Amino acid sequence: CSALNTIASQAYGAKEYKTVGVVAQRALLISSIPCAVSSVLWWEGEHILRLLRQDPILAEKAGLYMKYLIPSLWFNMFQVVTR
Repeated sequence: CSALNTIASQAYGAKEYKTVGVVAQRALLISSIPCAVSSVLWWEGEHILRLLRQDPILAEKAGLYMKYLIPSLWFNMFQVVTR
């Protein structure tokens, strides 16, 4: 996101507010792709851990924990892009 900070700061300084919005929207879109992939992997975390032959009780608890973390992943992505 350092490129976003640089480009958005320069556009804001040049009073090109539309460019700031376009750059922020693109950053959100590009950042949402890895978040979506990570969310799917985290949602299926228990099954993935079981495929890796982890202890079933541990896989269940870790899978539940990963499901609870999914909203924070999106919140952190949004926070990084909009700061």
